[in-house]
Amino acid sequence: VSEEEVCCGHDAYWTGETELAKEFAQRNIRLLKRLGVKRVIFSCPECYYMFKYIYPELLGKVNFEVVHILSLLSDNSDRLGRRSYNKKVTYHDPCRLARYDSIIEQPRSLLSSIDSITFDEMERSGTETLCCGSSNWVSCSRVNKKIQIERLEEAIATGAEVLVTSCPKCNIHLRCALHDGDIERDIEIKDILTLLRESLGGGRGGT
Repeated sequence: VSEEEVCCGHDAYWTGETELAKEFAQRNIRLLKRLGVKRVIFSCPECYYMFKYIYPELLGKVNFEVVHILSLLSDNSDRLGRRSYNKKVTYHDPCRLARYDSIIEQPRSLLSSIDSITFDEMERSGTETLCCGSSNWVSCSRVNKKIQIERLEEAIATGAEVLVTSCPKCNIHLRCALHDGDIERDIEIKDILTLLRESLGGGRGGT
């Protein structure tokens, strides 16, 4: 992990600031070349998407492997040890993973491999997932909030105690809507990596 890395440029790119996004991309690529990196592992879906698909458009082919951490963990789940999590959960697919790169089965495989966990799908999932309501940090209007509340209501309808995400923005936007919205029942919102760590023991929910 390098302290010299900068923003991936996702929001700049998606709001039309292509030259700014390209500047971010150039700085990150120069750093990785200098470090001699052969593989880059991402936990953020937007960073992953930018490096895998947009950086080659802006700068040409990248000379390292781009891997999302859910794929890495799914491929090595037998090495994670015995896990237990005695709660009912549902999973929210981030757009950049499900719609753009078909990373759909990996998180479900990881969740289903945990002992004692109960998993239930929301009405819309996979490539039909409902967006968290706001991809860029540029607006959070009543329309955005309406989408977020709708998604929370879908999660609550499953009877889940925990809504699991794998995107920092989805996590923040849905938490914000849960705090501000008129939601009849509380539901915990948790990043999948946090849940996996807790399932190994020593954290809330782990046994």
